[in-house]
Amino acid sequence: MGLGSTYDVFFSYSGVDKAEVELLATRLQREAGLQPFLDKWHLVPGEPWQPELERAIEQSSTAAIFFGPQGRGAWHIEEVQVLLDKAARSRNDFRVVPVLLPGASADTLDAFLKQRTWVDFRSGLDDLSAFKRLVAGIKGEAIEPNGYELPDEPAPYRGLERFEARQKDFFFGREDDIRRLARRLSRSRFVAIVGASGCGKSSLARAGLHTVIASQIRGQFSAVQFRQQVGAYCLVGQDSAGLGRSHEPALEHVDET
Repeated sequence: MGLGSTYDVFFSYSGVDKAEVELLATRLQREAGLQPFLDKWHLVPGEPWQPELERAIEQSSTAAIFFGPQGRGAWHIEEVQVLLDKAARSRNDFRVVPVLLPGASADTLDAFLKQRTWVDFRSGLDDLSAFKRLVAGIKGEAIEPNGYELPDEPAPYRGLERFEARQKDFFFGREDDIRRLARRLSRSRFVAIVGASGCGKSSLARAGLHTVIASQIRGQFSAVQFRQQVGAYCLVGQDSAGLGRSHEPALEHVDET
């Protein structure tokens, strides 16, 4: 427990997940000797509850944010914003640990929470490895002896692999190029993407044109891929039969073989 803290961890959760969360709180007390703040245990009947929650957050060393099958509740969202604000102000000395309960989806985590290593109980609350990770996250310690292995998905860093359409949410830093490419495709049936090997031509065409930025300018793009004995990547337009339009684009993948 941090210096001056009353609680080791503040529990934030949706009311529909109360039973599962209380079970984990009890285990933390009995098996790890930790003191969680759980509103059901600590809020005094008849007292204003919002000031008490604010006080509990300030008196906690860490926070665990739980997500179940139904995602977030209205007040749950408010708590998450307060907890992330405290983490930012403390330069993450105040740790925020996302926790996925059985039946939850990783898509529930927003972009801010996905930046943090989460604890995964989706295989069951009796998952000993997940419980150890939760304890380690609250204490701010690495898990021994093997450490923590990051999940395979989602994998925002592609290394030398290109970004595909399904990774469009992780494709950042090329916004200006995406806008230029989408605008040119809205005016032309042919646009060539030319550049040195490894500069990101494939990712720009395959993922960039499926981002929100591109769709706001040109709408949705349909993709067609094929190979040829030339080294280049380009986008071509296809006429829409009977509509008199010539700007329905398709992705042409021309690869060296």
